[in-house]
Amino acid sequence: MKTVAVLLALSLGIGSALAQKPIRVKIDKEVVAFDAEPLEVRGVTMVPIRNMMDAMGGTMKWDLSKQTISAWKNSNRFNVVLNSRSAVVNDKPTSMEEASLIYKNRIYVPLKFVADASGYVISMESGWYVLRPTRH
Repeated sequence: MKTVAVLLALSLGIGSALAQKPIRVKIDKEVVAFDAEPLEVRGVTMVPIRNMMDAMGGTMKWDLSKQTISAWKNSNRFNVVLNSRSAVVNDKPTSMEEASLIYKNRIYVPLKFVADASGYVISMESGWYVLRPTRH
């Protein structure tokens, strides 16, 4: 099974990410606790979606038959199709910078997409990705 995971990682372009420094994320000052490590796929930071939605106080559900994730955070909502760059944010079709994927039994999506779609701005501070709510 370990061989399959390594081959999958290499085919996704995440083999080099496994040896890099850990990807660390905060929401304001709170560290996001991940049950599976974030990773980099072809230069795009990918995070386990459930951990991110839990940390942001959002809600999500997985529709196995449609292979779709639906998530809500306040008035923001989005849908992501597994293994696709296709997404819908507040009823508007859009595309993510990298396709969502399942890796080690977790669904990963681009961090930037989750932040934007959930109403956060993202910055890099002292080696941390920091998300803060947008101010309207």
